[in-house]
Amino acid sequence: MELLVPIFCLLLLVGLVFYVGYPLVSAAAPHGLREGEHQRLIERREQLLASIKEIEFDQAMGKLPEGEYQRFRQQFEAEAMKVLQQLDQFGGGSRQGGGLAERVEKDLRALRRKDQTHCPSCGAQRQPADRFCSRCGARFAEAGTA
Repeated sequence: MELLVPIFCLLLLVGLVFYVGYPLVSAAAPHGLREGEHQRLIERREQLLASIKEIEFDQAMGKLPEGEYQRFRQQFEAEAMKVLQQLDQFGGGSRQGGGLAERVEKDLRALRRKDQTHCPSCGAQRQPADRFCSRCGARFAEAGTA
């Protein structure tokens, strides 16, 4: 009987230490943001930027009327700004200066530069040998400078 009391106290102490220490040790990112949530926000940001780029292309090709283009762009930009705010709130966003709208535009420009199959200015289809856009005349960056 005398042995059960110290064992019970020890188990209670271990349980208490685990209960208090587990949240401190298990936090994968600042302010309690889990790694899965951080990755989900980054993926959603990329999806929204791709959606904005896609509607820009559709509008440039004449597939999307101006009114619908503006409505979709505002919707996607608003959601992208919310995602960027969440990333910034948890320390997962970039530390560059500027407002959220400027960051969205900067991310879009970077996404456009990666796309070598379309004109970054007007969205026209680019042929591999083209040095200038056949629609707007914009000069294409060389393959090594993109």
